[in-house]
Formats: sequence, structure tokens, C-alpha cells
Amino acid sequence: MGQRFVITESDRNDIRKLYGLITETTTTPCTTFNERSKNLVYDYDQIINSYSAITKSSDINLIFNKINEDINNNATQYKTAGIPDRTACQIAFVKIRPQFTGKKIIVTDTVNQLIYLFDENSNFVAKDPLLSGRSQQISSQKEIADMTYDEKKEYLKNILKREPTNDEIMNTASFLNPAVYKTGSAVTEPSYVGSGKNITFLNKVSDNKLVGAAVHGVKPTKQRINALSTAKTKLGSSEESNVSSKYLTGYKKSNLELSSGCLNLSKDFIDKYALTIENSFLFNISEDQENYYVNNFTPLLDPTKCYSPQSVGGVNADNVT
Repeated sequence: MGQRFVITESDRNDIRKLYGLITETTTTPCTTFNERSKNLVYDYDQIINSYSAITKSSDINLIFNKINEDINNNATQYKTAGIPDRTACQIAFVKIRPQFTGKKIIVTDTVNQLIYLFDENSNFVAKDPLLSGRSQQISSQKEIADMTYDEKKEYLKNILKREPTNDEIMNTASFLNPAVYKTGSAVTEPSYVGSGKNITFLNKVSDNKLVGAAVHGVKPTKQRINALSTAKTKLGSSEESNVSSKYLTGYKKSNLELSSGCLNLSKDFIDKYALTIENSFLFNISEDQENYYVNNFTPLLDPTKCYSPQSVGGVNADNVT
């Protein structure tokens, strides 16, 4: 009887590569989840406890190794489908967080001006361009971005020494802080595009505070409609996960009207996915290239990190004249 050899899956892949049956691709690893991640996510202990049970171990290094292995394995699948690295890493990380198991997920990426939807099993559903605030701001407005409408009104009354106008209140902060939000119930508002339920306000997950920003159809101004239409032609259909880097060439960010911190979506997207958006969790990724595992982003807690100005509401260079 001849000797039997056991061929592992790794061996099989090496053979396939040798004969050109598959090609080897390189992917950028996701940001490492470690003890310093406690400053970036509020459910750090819950994640550790969950993986302690999975690994049947209290060895923190073994737990970290398993967490990062799962994140990168999940992310590789999304990246292979053409989803950008940061978004792929974010949803891969969401997938291992116990609190969000079985939940519909929205990921918004204001660097690339994109919105993604994922189903209860973290499967990709759709993507589309979005418009978000891109105006000159100072880092002190980070706190203002999380204010409710009434809080912004009171804030401006103290500064202006008069009753502020609605436009002044809405444009106090024109960006949404990186964090995890709940979308809540949606309602219809005729001033935004999209039929049915076209607007839903955002609550912070950690303290359930209702912030002033919302996810809604774009205001039907010529400038905004043209920007979204141009972006969509570069992007392909909502069901295609591949993203072309050329799609941003249609944007003239410095000329866009303020979105007042809200995330403005196209009519087609709102019409088709309004019920998916309702009662979902929304992860607004930090504009920092690494630190997208966020909720109640507080960079000063970790002095060993160097964060981008954009991630704390700093001035966008493309709007400085």
C-alpha cells in the first residue's frame, strides 16, 4: 500500500498559484485591535469577554490574535468585492462586535462621500454617493456638531445676543462627528427628495442623545442634484460593490452648499432603501486614515496617536482659498 499524503488548503492554494489557476493578491491589514482600542470603542470590554468565550482562554494576547484574524479575514472578503479598505475594515470590525450581531448596518465614508448598506448578516446590500458638510470649520465645533437643534439655538442666542434664524441654527456645524448612531423611525418631509419616509434623525448609541444631524434625501437644488447625478454616473448601479476612483472627479467640493451636518442621499437611493435605513445602526467613519473603529471619538484620551484635523472637525484643505 502506497504512502498517503495529507494536503492542506494552504498547499492547494500554492499549487493553484503555481499553475496560474489563482493569482495572489495583497491587501492592507486593518488597524490592529489592541489594548489602546479601549479609547476608541465604548464596548471594548464586551468584545474582549465575547472572544474570551470563543477562544476559551483568558490570555489577552491569544484573544487579540483571534480578534484581528477574524477582522482581517472578513475585511479581505469585502476588499475582494471592490469595497475600499477603510470601509471593508469598518464593517469587518462591526461584524465581530456582539452588540451589533444580527443588526442592519450603514457605513458612511465622508472622505470618499459614500454610503453603504449591509444586512443583518453583514452582507453587502448597496452603496451610493452622498453629500455631507465640507466647509471651513474650527476644531472647537466638534462639540457643536453633537448639539440638538434647541441647543444650537441657545448657543447662538448667547453669542449673537438675538434670536438666530433657522438657517443660522442649521449651519452652525456642517459636519457629523465620527461615531455610531441609531437611525430611529423615519418620517416624510416634502422639502427633501424621495417618496415615503425620506428623513430619519440620529441618536448617539452610547447615551441615546438625539443630535441635530439626520440621514435624508437631498434638498432638490440644482447644485446638489447635479453633484449627486455626476457622481452616480462614475459609480455604477447601487447594487455593484465595486468603486471607481474616478467617481470623485465629478465633485466640486468647494462649491457645494452646506449639508448642515446631515447626510444627503439621492432620490433613487431613498426610494429604494428607505425601509432599510430606518431603525439601523450608522457608523460614520473618522476621516483619519487609521482610526475608524469609533464611537464618541475622543482623540485626547490617547496621546500616543496623531489624529488628522478632519477627524475632529478641522478645516478641509480643499476649501481653503
